[in-house]
Amino acid sequence: MKNLKIEKKLSRSFGRTVSMFLVTVVIFVLGLSYIGNQFRDFYTYAYPLAQNTLDSRMAVQGSVKCVAITMLTDDETSIQKFESDAETYLERLETNLNELKELYRGDTTRIVNTIELVKEAKEQKYVT
Repeated sequence: MKNLKIEKKLSRSFGRTVSMFLVTVVIFVLGLSYIGNQFRDFYTYAYPLAQNTLDSRMAVQGSVKCVAITMLTDDETSIQKFESDAETYLERLETNLNELKELYRGDTTRIVNTIELVKEAKEQKYVT
């Protein structure tokens, strides 16, 4: 570059700068595309799975709380109310587990076993 005219030196430098800028833009666009695919996977699989698991945990806790209260109370209307609430929680848990079985990509054996346990629990009478 020693013997080139200033016009050639400037045009080559500008050309290199523009080509580096274009390479940077292409890498940026590819990166955004990759991130977009990762977000799509997160919001179609991971997030619903986590949300469903959280709802299932809340349903388990609610049903256990209602069963415990029915064991501790003597009022028949309260017992019926809490039994009804426990059944509602168990139905919600069963629905969540069925959705979880559809969403989960791995072995669903434990989920199926848990669904069977929930069905058995729904048939049980809490207070004798």
